[in-house]
Amino acid sequence: MERVGDPTSTTDYYINIGQNDVLGGLSDAAFAAISESLLHTFKGIMGQKYNDDFTTGFTHVLEFIVSNVKVGIGRRGA
Repeated sequence: MERVGDPTSTTDYYINIGQNDVLGGLSDAAFAAISESLLHTFKGIMGQKYNDDFTTGFTHVLEFIVSNVKVGIGRRGA
């Protein structure tokens, strides 16, 4: 929570997650399915508070996380 104001400070964390052997088999389609599932879950939890602002913001956060995890996955083979 200390880094919420500076998401880029978590970059190495997500890269390290991508380097974990458990994530090696995840495809782009799997990442897309996970993202869609998370958004669907939040829609159910938030009800009427779920709106375009939330989906846009949350999607940006997910894209940041996934892109860095993919960097880590790419480094596993290096």
